Amino acid sequence: MGVTVEARNASELRADLLVVPVPEGADAAADGLDERVRARSAQLLSTGEATGEFGSTVVVHLDDDASVQRVAL
Repeated sequence: MGVTVEARNASELRADLLVVPVPEGADAAADGLDERVRARSAQLLSTGEATGEFGSTVVVHLDDDASVQRVAL
């Protein structure tokens, strides 16, 4: 397994897993993400499934046709 860290515009990414840091108390993921990712992130944050708490992680599986297969919040 290889790990690569890059700074890019999120719309240009092709990856198996995208890690998106979410601060505690946030109600949405960072700007610049695909709308599907932002919508799912906002839903998880509003229901409390994702909290942004230190040490907590939620993995979201996206559609097979997405350029990013999973997102970790």
